[in-house]
Amino acid sequence: MKKVYKLGDELMLRTFESSDADELYRVIDANREAIGEYMRWVDEVAGPDWATTHIEQWQQTQAETGVLFLAIVLCGELVGSVFHVRPDMKNNVVEVGYWLAESAEKDARRA
Repeated sequence: MKKVYKLGDELMLRTFESSDADELYRVIDANREAIGEYMRWVDEVAGPDWATTHIEQWQQTQAETGVLFLAIVLCGELVGSVFHVRPDMKNNVVEVGYWLAESAEKDARRA
């Protein structure tokens, strides 16, 4: 089920859709160095197929557990992601991680 969280007129968080794969790969690839400084998984991103596979996994995980993987969308453009890291459902504890394209950092602060 698609979820959308509007954070202003131009900024929203929403669940990933299969059609996001090419754009997700493009944004990660264009920001590989900056994202890779904090997100070690960036080295695994080898092409759009990686994005397709992960979006499908995220959708399945969300359906089974409620754990969310959300696209950060600014002015209609996918510019990052917010996600749960190591959710501990037994103790109701979750760490939240995110990454954001360098080109969107200043714009996101204003939105």
